[in-house]
Amino acid sequence: MIPWLLVSIIIGGILVYINNLKKFKTNFYTSLSKSQLQEELINILDLILHEHSITSNFANISLENYNELKSLIQYYTGGLRNGNIEVIQKLPFEFFPKGTFYELAKNNPWKNEFGKISTTFSIIYSEFREKMD
Repeated sequence: MIPWLLVSIIIGGILVYINNLKKFKTNFYTSLSKSQLQEELINILDLILHEHSITSNFANISLENYNELKSLIQYYTGGLRNGNIEVIQKLPFEFFPKGTFYELAKNNPWKNEFGKISTTFSIIYSEFREKMD
């Protein structure tokens, strides 16, 4: 009886820890300014670019090669820096299933890491949009 109680307490503790970790991450980003959030989004785009090279697999996506990916990243980075609302509104769609960044992750060996990047992007983007309005 006692081992089951101990196991349930440990599992409960782990679940509480994971839940609090998500809240901490969200709370951290809510404390950032609009310009800090903007830089965090640009850092994520740079990270995506650095995950690829001319040898990356661009099959079955809208981009032909690394140079086109670089141009797309520059397009979004410029839109973020200039406050171009049309570009900013398009950006999250690149992270959705069938979006360019999602498909690139699927084609290349960083799919698991992309899930974490995408989750972080969603939190930051949501905060950024709230501070834009």
